[in-house]
Amino acid sequence: TTKRKRKSRDIGREINKGFMKGLNGITNGLPDQLPLQPLELVWAKCRGYPSFPALVIDPDMPSDGQKVSGEFIQAPSEEVLEHREKNPHNTVLVRFFDGRRSWQWLPPSKIDRLGKDKDFDVTQISISGPSKRSVQQAYERAMRHRRKVLKKLNTEEDSDNISSSS
Repeated sequence: TTKRKRKSRDIGREINKGFMKGLNGITNGLPDQLPLQPLELVWAKCRGYPSFPALVIDPDMPSDGQKVSGEFIQAPSEEVLEHREKNPHNTVLVRFFDGRRSWQWLPPSKIDRLGKDKDFDVTQISISGPSKRSVQQAYERAMRHRRKVLKKLNTEEDSDNISSSS
């Protein structure tokens, strides 16, 4: 895994030429064709902690937050946004699905897509140690979020199909 992490960091340094203020395409340690998008579910890794499920946040979203498929997404506070200045331009803002809904600016090399590779997700959920239960709970919160958003999207799509067939 050390070799994989080193390779991921090197790739992350090479890739960032800017997309949506640094939302880059790093997926499970490899470059991806599609860059990370705001509101995408990811595994985010902070020093001293295992990877945790998180949501990519557009730091330029409206200050009163936004509603996406019926789910309210809280905007980052001024304090969180002030940390942008202390971080390199290629960092990505994420909001974790931990109990406190904490925020962090992270380099793309510390972010992997959640849900793209089931085996990778299972490995992340199956970590051992004192954080195991917290990671599992955060994963459950992330999956609830995904289900609510997808359910609402499917409902909207169904109503669009019904109205267009009338």
